[in-house]
Amino acid sequence: MPHNIVYDTLDNHLTDAGDLAQAAVPMGMLLAWSAGMHLLATEFQQEHERTVLRVRMQEIAGSELLIAAGGDLRSEMFTSAGQSFMERYYAQYLGDFETVFGQRYGVADNPSNYAKIAETLTRAYMGRNRGEGLVSRLKQWFKN
Repeated sequence: MPHNIVYDTLDNHLTDAGDLAQAAVPMGMLLAWSAGMHLLATEFQQEHERTVLRVRMQEIAGSELLIAAGGDLRSEMFTSAGQSFMERYYAQYLGDFETVFGQRYGVADNPSNYAKIAETLTRAYMGRNRGEGLVSRLKQWFKN
């Protein structure tokens, strides 16, 4: 996988979102899901160890991790499996986010909403949206 790719940045969302907190929600929820699925690179986890742990424990939202990491979703933040998923899916993600919530911004960054988008992300990751079998995707996930 190529390195140093920026998938998205808070700067792309600030104007439409109206403020930093709202701009960070969609990318932050994806980052929180990535932490829960163990798709974050070891180096990134070590650099942000406490924050990643607090996100996994749902003490804080993923948007806080995103902001602590500088506001960008970058390829080096993810494992090779995470990079592969981001390359394949991120272009579709914001549309899926809007479908789930009916809007891109103004969504409360809370565990209930996170659970809604996590279901969509997991389905996409496991390949249901691409017609791949769940078992084959699980086998690949456990190998990584």
